[in-house]
Amino acid sequence: IYLSAGRAEAALALLKPLVAKGTKDPQILTVYGLALAPGGKFDEAQTELDKALSIQPNLALAQRGLSFLKQQRQLTGGTSVTFTAEAGAAFQQGIYALEVQDYQTAAQAFQRTRKLDDNGLAAFFEGYALQLTGDPRSAVADFQDALKTFPNSDIVLNDLGYAHLQLGRYDLALEQLNKAVAANPKNAQAHLNLGLTYYGLGRYADAVKEFDTAVKLDPNLQSTVSKVRQDAQKKASGQ
Repeated sequence: IYLSAGRAEAALALLKPLVAKGTKDPQILTVYGLALAPGGKFDEAQTELDKALSIQPNLALAQRGLSFLKQQRQLTGGTSVTFTAEAGAAFQQGIYALEVQDYQTAAQAFQRTRKLDDNGLAAFFEGYALQLTGDPRSAVADFQDALKTFPNSDIVLNDLGYAHLQLGRYDLALEQLNKAVAANPKNAQAHLNLGLTYYGLGRYADAVKEFDTAVKLDPNLQSTVSKVRQDAQKKASGQ
């Protein structure tokens, strides 16, 4: 309840004694880790989330928490972004709503954040939440705002490129996704999205190459890419 209300410090005060006693409850460790992140305690947050997953490897909330933590660290270089008190509470509400997959509430929370204290981090997450609600058109503007703060971020470039891809603007998607893989050649998701863009453009050999790169970087993408890669391979060979 504290986290959903944007009161991470209250959540920490409540859970810290339990963690100090060495609790092995993965739910407690997860919520504690999530509460550490808004204050910029990224290393500590990751440690607690990793502990939770070592006990319960398929704990979805901890997995999503690690994913959003990684995004925040990469975007900010591992430093905490300062908000006013009210804006910070709204931002925390948005992050927690994302973690529990309440995307509409997350988008609204990030919109409130930006009205109170606008910055590139809030713009990115507003776009991300809108994208997850099925509104890539609105997300494009937010990602473009985020790029003003993080012009070389492969994460922002990838998400912007994917939003263009969702809208069928393969030309714009190609531009942004090429920038994303140039900024970080190890971004598997960017290679996957670039492959999908090449596929949409009818550049099937290029699509296969990007799909293979994506799977090499992240084998977990194999099931995602298998059918479209097979189809691209057939079309590339004229079958």
